[in-house]
Amino acid sequence: MKNIIKKEERLKIQNSEECSVFEYPFDDQDIELSCAKIDGRYPKEGFVMNEKIKEIFYINKGKGKIDIENKDFDVEEGDVILIQPKQKYFWQGNLDIVLACNSKFSLEQHKNIK
Repeated sequence: MKNIIKKEERLKIQNSEECSVFEYPFDDQDIELSCAKIDGRYPKEGFVMNEKIKEIFYINKGKGKIDIENKDFDVEEGDVILIQPKQKYFWQGNLDIVLACNSKFSLEQHKNIK
């Protein structure tokens, strides 16, 4: 198992025009870390939800808001947000985010909800 992943080894995933994610592939099933850049609203409409895992977000840079279950929260650099499984949310703003998951992230668990 790897202990260090260099910047050039990260994987870029383009979720949408408004959201780019860089995953750091440790091949560990218990925890995962990614960085995301959000410019605008993500998702473009509706909400997203992870059906199985907790997600914790650290706002590394920028300002914006997160709507969790139809409640708006202003967020800025230094704030931390915890999302429970099955909580629906969306982002809006210009944000650089560090995201950790309590088990490996899977696109099959991540759902867009209109």
